[in-house]
Amino acid sequence: MMKKNQFWNYGGAVVLLLIVGIAVGCKGKKNVSEQTNAIPVEVTVATASPIERVIELSGTIDPMAKSNLGSQISGRVDKIYVKEGDHVTEGQLLVQMNDAQLTQAKVQYELADLNYKRLLALSKEGAVSQQQLDQAKTAYEAAKSSYELLLTNTQLRAPFSGVVTAKLLNEGEIFALFPGAAGSPAILTLMNISTVKIMVNVPEKDVPRVKLGQRAVIRVDTYPGKLFEGKVTRIDPALNPVTHTFLVEIRVPNPRSELRPGMYAKVNLFVGKSSGILLPIDAVIKVPGSNIQYVYTVEGALARRREVTTGQIVGSTVEVTSGIKVGDEVVTVGQTRLKDGSHVTIANSIQ
Repeated sequence: MMKKNQFWNYGGAVVLLLIVGIAVGCKGKKNVSEQTNAIPVEVTVATASPIERVIELSGTIDPMAKSNLGSQISGRVDKIYVKEGDHVTEGQLLVQMNDAQLTQAKVQYELADLNYKRLLALSKEGAVSQQQLDQAKTAYEAAKSSYELLLTNTQLRAPFSGVVTAKLLNEGEIFALFPGAAGSPAILTLMNISTVKIMVNVPEKDVPRVKLGQRAVIRVDTYPGKLFEGKVTRIDPALNPVTHTFLVEIRVPNPRSELRPGMYAKVNLFVGKSSGILLPIDAVIKVPGSNIQYVYTVEGALARRREVTTGQIVGSTVEVTSGIKVGDEVVTVGQTRLKDGSHVTIANSIQ
């Protein structure tokens, strides 16, 4: 017959085994439950990718050259040979001013020329003094200068090839010269827009990356989706002490005159290449009303929230500059259903 102590020892062992079995069974059920409730996600492995570095800027389009065409003397406008929108070539006659003074100056110039040539011939024979010859030469040069000045200011010609953008006087009106703070008045405004320029303000921190000849891509709202190519042609050496920016000139060929002075332009300035981690934009979640951004990574079978900072946008991807490292598995689909510590199952083949 089993003794009483032996019975209790045996019975206790049985009870202990039952308790352990129940505990193991519960744990197994919990693991099965966790696996059943795991959220399916898709992930990508963070890798270093080459990135073409871009500085985003903006500016207003200006003509390559501009001239407010007027005379250095007051007078009546006799004839205007062009109208707004006309393309002209360098040296082309645009405006004829009244030439009454010019006719008189021409006569005086021709007489002074004849007199100087006559005295020059006589001086070779010793018939006139050097003083007489010098006086005749001075009078000739003064008459010539006066005539050429009047000629220039009665026949107004294009100083460069371009397009007439404004006509400020009509034929028969008086052109009056009133110098002042705003500058002299004008009859026509001429611009060269076969090439245009955009002046942009580059932040102080970015200036070391900007070099002459760098490529720029320009967009204007007038032509949605169209890109215009330009390049850096000048970098001001002095910093603007108020804005802490440097002024940079970008020139853009404009053979079809599509870009017009005054248009607002968005400029992408390409300043080199480097590597960085690029993720789909949708993988990065931003907390509304804050600057906090985060992603979810997968560690084992758990989702982990990681706060990140972002840099340049490249197409449909965004650069992540901190918060994750190369090799991390980042959730790209299903992240909106997650919270830190959620059980997940990877539904895609990791790229």
